[in-house]
Amino acid sequence: MSLNVISHEATQHATGCALVDIGPYHESLRIWPIARLAGSVELSIESRFDTAIDPDASRLRYRTTLDRAGLVRMKDAIGQAIALLAIQDAQRVGGQS
Repeated sequence: MSLNVISHEATQHATGCALVDIGPYHESLRIWPIARLAGSVELSIESRFDTAIDPDASRLRYRTTLDRAGLVRMKDAIGQAIALLAIQDAQRVGGQS
């Protein structure tokens, strides 16, 4: 299987979200199961520019394979980053009179 080919079955079970959507620049996250590697997923981050010669073409920024434990570690790290931002926000609000 080519690295650039994603099976129809995998796309049916894919999840993802927009990470950045600022003006002409867009980044998206996509996660889908790997049929040939049970218990693992592939994660990719892609970007595209509306002002590019081909605005529908995306550029692969990052791609990796993770197992459940890797996904959990990523989720925990993201949760910690969100908690840190909440503390910073609270300090900013608390420091204002």
